[in-house]
Formats: sequence, structure tokens, C-alpha cells
Amino acid sequence: MNPSFREIDRRLRHGEAVALGMVAAVELCVAHEWSPLELAHEVRAALQELGLPTDWAPLATDAMLAQVGRDKKRQGEHLTLVALPELGAGALKSCRLS
Repeated sequence: MNPSFREIDRRLRHGEAVALGMVAAVELCVAHEWSPLELAHEVRAALQELGLPTDWAPLATDAMLAQVGRDKKRQGEHLTLVALPELGAGALKSCRLS
């Protein structure tokens, strides 16, 4: 999802777009119960400590969602995400786009 934020707001640096994508992805994983809520708080806090943006909601527009539809991790109507069931452990999960 990271390039999507950069495409929507060209003022964002690449690292800022990556940070926003990380927060959006971990929050989506929490919503699907693939990652614990505490992990989302840890990710957000770590990025904030580095001075990176973490509030992606203002950029969640139709244009941004259209970018997600063109993401390289998309397969048909599904987007593959890396879920973190715990810190240091990853699992690939498929999320339906519609």
C-alpha cells in the first residue's frame, strides 16, 4: 500500500508514505484479528518517535483506494498483506478488496 500515499500527496517523502502504509496495514490486520491491538500501538509509537506521520485517515480518499486497486500485491479481488501475529513473526494473509 505504500506507493498509494505517495501518489495521492506528492509532498510526502518516500519514508513518510511507507510509515503511513505500515500504520494502515497493521490497523487492517488488527481489524481482521490477524495482529494484536497492542502491536498497532507499538508500531504507531515507534514511527511517531522517529518523527514520521501516522495519521493516514485524511488521505483515505477514493483516489487512494483506486491506487490500492493497482497495488503489486493485488491478485484479483484480494490484496496480500503481511500480518504480524506477534513482534518478529510474519504471516501472509489475503484481504478481499470489495
